[in-house]
Amino acid sequence: MNGQIKEHSLGLLALGDIGVKLTRELTRTGKFPDQLQIPVTKKTKRDKKKTLIVGWDAADWDVIKPMLERGQLPALNSLIGKGVMGNIRTLDPPFSPMLWTSIATGKHADQHGILNFVEPQPDTGKIRPVQSTSRKCRTFWNILGYLGYKTNIVGWWPSHPAEPVNGVMVSNHFHKTEKEEIPEGSVFPISMYEELKALRVAPSELDRRHAEAFIRNLGGIKMDEEKTEEKTNFHNDLLNRLAIQIAHSTTIQATTTHLMQHTDWDVTGVYFEGIDRLSHLFMKYHPPRQPHINETHYHYYKRIVTAAYRFHDMMLGRLLELAGEDTTVILLSDHGFYSDHRRLPSIPNEPAGIAHEHNPMGVFCMKGPGIKQDQLVHGASLLDVTPTLLAHLGEAIGEDMEGKVLQTAFDTPLSLKKIPSWEDVDGEFYEHLPAVRDSPLETKESLQDLVDLGYLEALAEDEEEQLFQVTKECNYNLALVLASKGRYEEAIDLLETIYEEDLSDHRINKRLIDYYCITDNVNKARNVFSNFKKYGMKVKQDEFEALELRILAATDDLVATEAKTEALLAKHRSPGLLHYRATNLMKLLRYEEATNIYLELIQLNPQDISATSGLGRSYFKQNVFDKAAEYALSAINMEFFNPNAHYQLGMALFKLAQYEDAARAFEIAIHQRPNFNRATSKLIRIFRDHLEQPKKAEPYVEMLRHFNQEEIVVVSGLPRSGTSMMMQILDAGGLRVLTDGERTADKHNPKGYWEYTPVKNTLRDKDWLEEAGGKAVKVVAPLLHAIPLKYKCKVIFMERDLDHVLHSQQKMLADMRGESVVSFPLSKKNRLLKQSLSAKEKAHNRSNLEMMSFNYQEILKSPDEAIEALSSFLNFPLDTEAAKAIIAPELNHS
Repeated sequence: MNGQIKEHSLGLLALGDIGVKLTRELTRTGKFPDQLQIPVTKKTKRDKKKTLIVGWDAADWDVIKPMLERGQLPALNSLIGKGVMGNIRTLDPPFSPMLWTSIATGKHADQHGILNFVEPQPDTGKIRPVQSTSRKCRTFWNILGYLGYKTNIVGWWPSHPAEPVNGVMVSNHFHKTEKEEIPEGSVFPISMYEELKALRVAPSELDRRHAEAFIRNLGGIKMDEEKTEEKTNFHNDLLNRLAIQIAHSTTIQATTTHLMQHTDWDVTGVYFEGIDRLSHLFMKYHPPRQPHINETHYHYYKRIVTAAYRFHDMMLGRLLELAGEDTTVILLSDHGFYSDHRRLPSIPNEPAGIAHEHNPMGVFCMKGPGIKQDQLVHGASLLDVTPTLLAHLGEAIGEDMEGKVLQTAFDTPLSLKKIPSWEDVDGEFYEHLPAVRDSPLETKESLQDLVDLGYLEALAEDEEEQLFQVTKECNYNLALVLASKGRYEEAIDLLETIYEEDLSDHRINKRLIDYYCITDNVNKARNVFSNFKKYGMKVKQDEFEALELRILAATDDLVATEAKTEALLAKHRSPGLLHYRATNLMKLLRYEEATNIYLELIQLNPQDISATSGLGRSYFKQNVFDKAAEYALSAINMEFFNPNAHYQLGMALFKLAQYEDAARAFEIAIHQRPNFNRATSKLIRIFRDHLEQPKKAEPYVEMLRHFNQEEIVVVSGLPRSGTSMMMQILDAGGLRVLTDGERTADKHNPKGYWEYTPVKNTLRDKDWLEEAGGKAVKVVAPLLHAIPLKYKCKVIFMERDLDHVLHSQQKMLADMRGESVVSFPLSKKNRLLKQSLSAKEKAHNRSNLEMMSFNYQEILKSPDEAIEALSSFLNFPLDTEAAKAIIAPELNHS
């Protein structure tokens, strides 16, 4: 950090007039002042609501809250006091270019197309840092530009080359001030180039006094440096990187404040990377000291992380003053950063391995006209930012946006306007023209930046190998995105393609094993697991054992899984193993023990959403419904887009007889997952049976019919086991049935046989199955195995006392033959038993058949329980009263 201080660079241009005071204070004391009060002239009121969006990459409440209590972040404290605050949940994978694009679009990466830090260049096949030209959908600044808003966007990642926005855009390459020349395309409009170029601050313009604001014992480092060459290199490298981040942040701040003061704007968005970069470099030295950290290094660098937050808070103070009280302000991070016992002792040796240091919960704050004051907001996701911004401005939200509006942040719920998609609207959206070219030299330099920062491995010399590796990473990241949305089959297809080309990547192996287990492909999971030994992959022993346990758990061998888990926990009590133990205990119905494990997990990590949800389920199983509701709500507060948690809350409220609240919970679950048939079925029952609002149930009944139209309901069992009665129950309950009535009623079946004649010829002709989707059809047990795998079926297998079945069959045969004597041979009873067992075993071994057995006598004895079980199995709310009318005790005539 050599060179003269340029007060106009670091001070006046970086922070406006506040910068002069900052520079003087830094020079005089070597530390940040707690507060700086600068009078600001209020802006004139405009028709459009002004909005300022500030991005602090990796900002984390665990660091912020103690600093707020000590009064070290006055600007942020002011923002929180005048608005709402809360967690914001990141997305998978937590890579910044992907995340900030999701923030700007309200869409996952499979929609917006940014999949990595780098990407193949379409026209040359070379590798380049990911660029704005690769984005496949519109951002909030494109949409607002079309609507007539003036927007200033500074440093957003990725925004290079700068788009021709309705305002000013300064790309994420502009602030790289260690390079003399500004990369072409960094500024739009080009007429602003010279004006903004003068604001850039280079690391060489800083000296030791600026570092002293971050390092209290800088003089000690100088003495230490004189001892060995090794320490000189170590400290010089860290100090140079610190200087680079101070210069970058100062350049971003100078540019933003200049544009806020000298341009006409409605929305300003600015992104600061400094907290993330300095956390990756120095969080290891943050108090308390970890055992593996050198004491001397800890002494020098332990205050850098908190100094970085104070530096950003001071810049925030100036932005707030320039914005004025009437401006809406949103401050957020794309993820957090572990600062406690979850800090990693070493970074995994894999691409972008430093992302493992990220906390999935980030920071969200919002204040402005119409927004609540000093309140918490729950369940925010990165996807919610753009929908919330558009709704607050009174503009339409795209229905293809995957986020929601954070209505709880507002004094009065917003009236929402919607549009199918902003992608389909014609007009001027201030977007790139198709042909935007890149400079190979700039590409190479920017790639090296990512290598130096730890986001990218050093590039291979062979360009073809580079292209393969980058393409693989993009597809791997896309698979993670798809899996995070529950689209496991698509994720598996992608990973299998990559896997065939590179069997040795342990990340792909682990993900494939996990997704295979989720989709019940245990044998495929075992085959992939064998590669760990075959290729000698370097994974920790506990990871290896956890994978082995994952496969074992997928086999549903609960006893073996429990034994294996206990043995592993005796060696190391890791969160991953504790989760397996709790899940297995739930399956073993040992709910109190599972509760204790979940409580231990929450103590280790209060933001563990899986443990929180699990605790709610365990209390539900123990009939402690108030606590079940409490923990379901806690999970929702951590992640609002969580249909399972809303369903869990609805079930707990239903048991507490809070039917209106339960209905709302189920409605949210269905909105988030439209094919959530269990929630839909329960909601229909609430409207019909408890709220007496049958009209409200009707659209949900149609919704179920729509989503079940491809699934076939098969009623099966031995002849005379009650299959005809079951068909009648389903028909009366509201399910569509497939029958032709060719076999007429008689004294043995006075209400008919409910058969469909083509079914009898299934061994030769299966065409009838094409018209069976969404209907119930009767199929005798020996024909179940003939249903092709492409047809997904729910099988209701009727069982009845074999003596009754034999008696009924023999009486019917005797009548048909005109015989007066009825025999009941024991050999036939044994054959019936074998037929039943064989049919059930074959059905259980077929992946397309999901089976549940129902006992004829039990249905007659307890019709309410039987119909409830049927509705649950079919995910269809049968009309209980109508279905019960079919069931009569005299049916047990044998």
